[in-house]
Amino acid sequence: MPAVKRSPRLGEETDGAATAPTEPASSTSGPKDAAKPDADEGRSGDDTSSTRSTPPRSSARFQDPHNAPSKASGFGAGLLGGLIAAALGLGAGWLWLDRSSRADDFDTRLGSLEREVAPLADGLDGLRGETEAGLSALDARLGSTETGLADMAGRIDALDARLVDAENSAGPEGTLAREAVARWQAEVDALRADLETQAQEIAGMAEQAAQEVSAAERTAEQIEAEAAAVAARARARATLAEIEAALETGEPYAALLEELQATSPAGIPDPLVAPAAEGVASRAELIESFPEPARLALATARREGLSGEEGGRVAGFFRDTLQLRSTAPGDGATTDAVLSRAEAALRDGRLTEALAEIEALPEPVREPLADWLVPARTRAEALAAADTLSQSLTEN
Repeated sequence: MPAVKRSPRLGEETDGAATAPTEPASSTSGPKDAAKPDADEGRSGDDTSSTRSTPPRSSARFQDPHNAPSKASGFGAGLLGGLIAAALGLGAGWLWLDRSSRADDFDTRLGSLEREVAPLADGLDGLRGETEAGLSALDARLGSTETGLADMAGRIDALDARLVDAENSAGPEGTLAREAVARWQAEVDALRADLETQAQEIAGMAEQAAQEVSAAERTAEQIEAEAAAVAARARARATLAEIEAALETGEPYAALLEELQATSPAGIPDPLVAPAAEGVASRAELIESFPEPARLALATARREGLSGEEGGRVAGFFRDTLQLRSTAPGDGATTDAVLSRAEAALRDGRLTEALAEIEALPEPVREPLADWLVPARTRAEALAAADTLSQSLTEN
């Protein structure tokens, strides 16, 4: 990744080789500012010193110590330190607000997942209650049938005893015994037929009960499996949200990736796996490191006559000498306009659009941006992979 250099100015930038300001530009012009040459004067969309309160590093880095003011004061140093402290405070506040916003979003998504899982748990409890109630009713019916069978068996035993008594009290020719046996035999046959009918009913009820229990078990298993899948997706989505936060800050997320691989029902895209150990370049880092390669790319375009600007090589030479570059987004197909739109998209978080703008430049012009493009593409691919995986976990 290119060395990180911040370029907070919003108009035309000038290289330190052309101008070497010795005091930070401020929003209020003073006598010293009026005495300095301004390479940006008279150009629309160029950098202006009144838009920022801190000087570009590129200018301060090449300052000539012999041209420094002879009367440096402690007040000027204190003012510069105060401005730097204020900038750091604003940056810290921005980070705190950004993290607070991500935390609120994470809590909202987690609450949504809990609401998805709750109905499944309630349905499983209800099914278990219905199954237990059905089994209790079936036990009652079986108990009643068994009682009826026991009563019928008692009646058969009584008939058998009566038959024995009849045989013992029969006359010499056995007439009474035959008549009694015939009558009682009919009763015994009727009782046996009734017993067989009830036995068949009991067998049918038992088979139906077994089928109902089996169906209830299958339904319970299905609900449990679905609940487990929803819980796994919920854990995967929560872990993915933490990974997305790490992508935003540029922190490594190897441990989170292992957890995601263990819980996600969907495969993890390779662009999200590859940079896990070291993390990706953060948006702030890409913004900070963009101006320097952009100036080199614009200088190359002007030197090679590929900038698309009017005036040809001569005008391009003077622009290159003054290192003028637009940072406010402009229209047109000139290299300066393309780079200005790319930087604006980058600052707005539209990294894919920024890369598309740069890809439209000629190959010789893109060459100075090669080292910057590598981490930028890695970040863009990782973000796209995380978004695709998030949609998959939500739909399934």
